[in-house]
Amino acid sequence: MYMAKGQYEFYEPPACIVSDNGMTLAQMCADGLGLAQLPHFLARKWILPGELRAVFPAHCPPDYGIFVL
Repeated sequence: MYMAKGQYEFYEPPACIVSDNGMTLAQMCADGLGLAQLPHFLARKWILPGELRAVFPAHCPPDYGIFVL
């Protein structure tokens, strides 16, 4: 979602690569292959040396927590 002319617009880019592995997604983003919403504990390896950075720092998703049974 982005804002254009004062209105929110939705855009869903076509998916070319699909992965359910957070480390793979982080590495792909660091390689310049796209954007991802990742938890800090997965992205830290690439954030600290500056290979990844926040694109929309004002947007923070709700904290759902992590639960293990």
